[in-house]
Amino acid sequence: MKAEPAAAAPVQVQRPILPEFRTERARLRAEAMEWRENLEEHQVPAHIVAPSPPAEEQRPAEEDDQEEG
Repeated sequence: MKAEPAAAAPVQVQRPILPEFRTERARLRAEAMEWRENLEEHQVPAHIVAPSPPAEEQRPAEEDDQEEG
């Protein structure tokens, strides 16, 4: 018995985008690009580290225990 070849899947045709959606999509893409540019401008270079906390916070926990006792 010979099996018949499966029917080819229908080709999906890309439907045209309505003009309102096209302009909205373009607006959103432009806004996203602007956000990315702003992020790149405000990023801190990796070699710059945050300032260390004040000396008060850097004391070892042992000193705190001695003060309470």
